[in-house]
Amino acid sequence: MLIVDMTTFWFWFGFVSLSLSSLGIILLAAKFRREDRFHALIALAVTSIATISYYALARGQADVTIGGNVVVYGRYLDWLFTTPLLLLSLLVIALPPVKDVRMTRERISLIAAVLASDVLMVVTGLFANLATNTLDIVVWYLASCGWLLIVLYLMFGEVQRQAFAHSERSGKVYKSLLLFLTFAWVCYPIVWILGDTGYGVINANTVAAAYAILDVSAKGIFGILTLTLLKKLGEKVNPSPKTSTVEASDS
Repeated sequence: MLIVDMTTFWFWFGFVSLSLSSLGIILLAAKFRREDRFHALIALAVTSIATISYYALARGQADVTIGGNVVVYGRYLDWLFTTPLLLLSLLVIALPPVKDVRMTRERISLIAAVLASDVLMVVTGLFANLATNTLDIVVWYLASCGWLLIVLYLMFGEVQRQAFAHSERSGKVYKSLLLFLTFAWVCYPIVWILGDTGYGVINANTVAAAYAILDVSAKGIFGILTLTLLKKLGEKVNPSPKTSTVEASDS
C-alpha cells in the first residue's frame, strides 16, 4: 500500500536526511585514525539501515494491515537492528579494556543485559502494535516502556560508573552522548501512545513527522556528534600508535 500526501513527504525527508548523515559520517571517518574508525563503522551501519528503512517506507513496502491494524513493520525492523548498535556505540566508549577472566565474564554479562533489554523493548512494542484489544495493548506497551527503563537504568548506572572510573574525559563524552540519545528515545513511546497505535490524538502525518525527526536526531545527528566528540577527545589525549582514543584517555 503506497502511502501518499505529507506522510510520504516525511518518509522521503527521513531518507534524504539519513543519506546525508551517512555521507557526513564517511567524510568524518576519513579524518579518523585507523584505531578509531570502528566508531564510524558503527555510526554508518546505523544510518545505512535507517536509510534503507525509510526508502522502503516511502515506496509503500514496509507496512501491512493485520487484524484491522496498520503495522509499519519497517520501523520495527529498523529499531531492532539500529537501537542495539546505538547502545553498542556508547558501550565501546564507556567500558574500559578487559584485564582478566573475571572482568571478561562481567563485561559480557553487562553488555548482554543491556542489548537483550533493548531487543525486548522493541519486540514488546511490536506486540503492542499487533494487539487488537485494549488490555493487550496496555500490557505490551507498559512492558516495552519497562524494558526501556531497564536499559536506561543500566546505562546511567553500572555502565556510567565504569566509564568515569576508567577515565573522566571519556566518561564526560559518554554522558553527553547518553543524555542526547535518552532525550530522543523517551519521545518515541510518547509519539507511539499519542498516534494511531495508541489513543489517536495525533494524525498519521504528525506521527510520520515526529518519527522522522526523532530518527534523524537519534541516528544521523547522534552519529555525527559521536565522531565529533571523539575527534576532539583524540586531539586532547594524543594517543600513541595502535592505541584507540578511548584507551588512551585514562593516561
